[in-house]
Amino acid sequence: MSVSVVETKIYGDYDVPFNGSDGWPANSSIVLTEHHWWIPQFEIPFLIIVILLGIVGNISIIGAILLEKKLKFAGNAFIVNLAVADLVVTSYVLPGVLANVISNKNLFPTALCSFTAVVLSVSCIGSMYSLMFVAINRYVAVVHNNKYTKIFSNKKIAGMIAGLWIWSVIVTIPPAFGWGDYRYHKKIHVCMYDCNAEKFLSFTVSYVCISIILPFLVTCFCYRGVFVAFNENRSNVRSMSETNTTTTTTNVTMDKTKPKTKKLTERQIRERRLVITLLAAVSLFTICWLPYALIILINHHAPAFYKRSAAWLAFTNSSMNSVLYGVLNRNFRNGYKKLWGTLFSCCGCCANLTKKLLSTANISSTNGTTAATKDLSNEKSSAQGYTNLTNISTAMQHTTEIRKTSIE
Repeated sequence: MSVSVVETKIYGDYDVPFNGSDGWPANSSIVLTEHHWWIPQFEIPFLIIVILLGIVGNISIIGAILLEKKLKFAGNAFIVNLAVADLVVTSYVLPGVLANVISNKNLFPTALCSFTAVVLSVSCIGSMYSLMFVAINRYVAVVHNNKYTKIFSNKKIAGMIAGLWIWSVIVTIPPAFGWGDYRYHKKIHVCMYDCNAEKFLSFTVSYVCISIILPFLVTCFCYRGVFVAFNENRSNVRSMSETNTTTTTTNVTMDKTKPKTKKLTERQIRERRLVITLLAAVSLFTICWLPYALIILINHHAPAFYKRSAAWLAFTNSSMNSVLYGVLNRNFRNGYKKLWGTLFSCCGCCANLTKKLLSTANISSTNGTTAATKDLSNEKSSAQGYTNLTNISTAMQHTTEIRKTSIE
């Protein structure tokens, strides 16, 4: 009995029978997945670093905004929302990717893989739109300052954040109704939407345009307006200062105008620092996500090495914002110090409390042992006394019997 064996090789993201003759499937447009022994040696440490840095960094961003007074204003709620979205990616999605890379296969069941793909899509879209709302917030604060409190009240900001997440879910839902699909991608070891199927090309294009290109264009427009306004205000402030120094006025007038000019420039410097920090975050987002977006739109059958490198670069964005804020913004650095100083002091207090509890337990156990020893010695002495009394009574009885015998 002869058994025919069909060898299977991985082409692109598909398992295709290999007949042993020419080595290629009928669909020659699918590119062979490349396997290099050295790739996991770099991928595994890289993913571990990204995961740890993302978890610690995004928690630091949230804690810094909550603890640092200079960061406690309503607009930073969008930065907290951005940190939450990135924290979901680095704490849930990337550990699963790391496990798949280590095992070189998909460890998720079908239902869990689909759920992970939805979580990844919602989190990434939420992250991108959070950056967009941060840019809009800064644009209104600088260009339309008189309308800021009306547009960005606390209730409206909460509504914007809720609407942001609802919109992220809406953009992610279509595969559940047959337009698009979620599955495991062998090239990048992650569960995500199917960007390779030709029949879902319209969904891929729509998804990339809505989730990446649209928020990116709005963000660029807002920051362009912010920098134009900054340049105009700087020239106005410079002309005001020159007028104040060259014009001869009374001392009262000079005393009234100088503090106002100084206050205005200090506020502009503070706003400018924050805008530069956020603009750097947008630039980092562009560098990280643009290669992957281009690969999906232009050549979604790209070799595994290029596609995986672009995906890892995109995931890196979720862990780099905290580093960027800490390097460029003094207020965030102060917030980081307060957060981790508080945590370490709490850990020190917990350690001291644990030592005190352990020492108290040891003392009580020692006292208990001493008391038990004393009770045991007392019992022994009592037993010894009882034995002596018994012996005395026995001796007296024996003496009495001897006396009776002698009398008789």
